[in-house]
Amino acid sequence: LTGLLIIGPQGSGKSRLIRHLCNEFSRTTTAKITLIDPKGGFNNLPNFRHINLDKTSLDLTSPSNTNQNNFIYEFMPILANVCSLIFSLDFINQAVDISCSQLQQYAKQTGEETALCLRDIYEALLSIKVKNFRQVGYHDAAKTALSLILGKQNLFSCRKGLSLEWLFNENTVINARSLTNEMQCKVLVNFMLYWLYQQAKNLPETKEIKHVIIIDDATRFIGTANQYDANKRTSPLGHILAVLRSAGICVIFATQIPSQIDPAVLSLSRNMIVVGNINGEENLRVIQSFMSLTPGQKNAILRFQTREMLAFVSGSSWPYPVHGWAPFVEDMPLQNISSEDYSDRKSVV
Repeated sequence: LTGLLIIGPQGSGKSRLIRHLCNEFSRTTTAKITLIDPKGGFNNLPNFRHINLDKTSLDLTSPSNTNQNNFIYEFMPILANVCSLIFSLDFINQAVDISCSQLQQYAKQTGEETALCLRDIYEALLSIKVKNFRQVGYHDAAKTALSLILGKQNLFSCRKGLSLEWLFNENTVINARSLTNEMQCKVLVNFMLYWLYQQAKNLPETKEIKHVIIIDDATRFIGTANQYDANKRTSPLGHILAVLRSAGICVIFATQIPSQIDPAVLSLSRNMIVVGNINGEENLRVIQSFMSLTPGQKNAILRFQTREMLAFVSGSSWPYPVHGWAPFVEDMPLQNISSEDYSDRKSVV
């Protein structure tokens, strides 16, 4: 429950280790597993439901135990933080006001129930009148960021999108190969973790693992923001991960570039596995600091072979790193496992 970082270059054995972990979680727990797969490397993982994001859309529906309007308004500062829109937040909130009002009018006039999506907020943003030169810049920044998030995949453009309640209810591989826009990737993961946080924040604390979230190639989803004041702001992921942990949700991040991981994720993860040889002084410094390695131990990582592994598990009886080998997992047989198709949900109501 205290979070895990899996670090290793391409071809080092990270994917085999992730499959091994999935097998072990399934064998020893009743926890559901959600695996975000941006490279299509787990398309044949058996006993998992497979969903392709280029055939899927998400709306802003809250968990059943959460107030819908509060859910949307509380997500907007997270969205602004992820997109470096702190000074544009007022415009985004105005757009939410307009969208919620339009939604209420729609329900009153038609008697039909629907939800909001990010495209609604973007369209409302376009209708806002800007009063002075400084506000023009903030307004344009918000329009540009939301446009990038929406992209061309319609991932956030449907008012009756895929139910996250349903998504998290079974073992699921989410094929995110269609996402090449870093901002889309970050908003997707922050939204999914925020949704779980809202569902979990009023649950009793537990030490039993109930759900496992695995994010492969995690840097593009939770990397350090590339902006002027990136190091001066606290990431919203910090509080979210702390609450998820107390509710029995384990989050695992796999990456090739640990130096670019969100500092909040690094500080809240208590376990690390290095698979294969990692290079780059900044990456090695992150590993050395995390595991309290000597300079000689740090430099030895440069010579690691495929599947050679260094693991630090904070809750174990051995309070030092363990050097060994990742379990060998056979290649998955080729199977014709098709992705669920939600293309009929793409159109905006």
